[in-house]
Amino acid sequence: MPEIKLYTFEPGDRDVQKIINEIISFSPKDETRSWFIYGYGKHPIKSYHQLREQGFDLIWAGFKDVPFLVKIFSFLIASYSGLIKIKDITRIESVIKPLSHLSMVGLFFVNNNLENNFVARICNSKGEYPDDYLKENDPGFFGFIVDGDNIDTESGKLVILQYGSEYQGSLKDIVTNFGKIGYLGNNG
Repeated sequence: MPEIKLYTFEPGDRDVQKIINEIISFSPKDETRSWFIYGYGKHPIKSYHQLREQGFDLIWAGFKDVPFLVKIFSFLIASYSGLIKIKDITRIESVIKPLSHLSMVGLFFVNNNLENNFVARICNSKGEYPDDYLKENDPGFFGFIVDGDNIDTESGKLVILQYGSEYQGSLKDIVTNFGKIGYLGNNG
């Protein structure tokens, strides 16, 4: 597996917004990569339909590692995951905020040469999670994950910032800057 830099921390109220603003401001204009947002579950299917109605490119919405009975009662139990391709980085807050409310949501910068394989491997019930796939296959990736329902933190929130050893964009400065001001918890 390629070397990655991974930092986790419990964000303050304004930290997630600050990171989103930094990503929007400093997002590289790189034609060889694309942005994807992945919702890690705990949402009703209507959450993803609403995002599609707002003009987002919904690639897939379905179950991931969900027991059979939960699938049967999916109209009662919010349990959908989803993958959305982001064409306008300035709109990421409109996806991250609602999907991180009850669960985890990740924003990933993916090599276009890997896009078809990435989508195929992520978009099925037994597939991989985006961060695991990218850590093994794309040494130039960047990822930002927000867990808005974390049971291990006092606030219930957790943020993960990560990038591969070959990532050269200015977004890794977000990681460095948060580290300098003492926000970071774990460096793995």
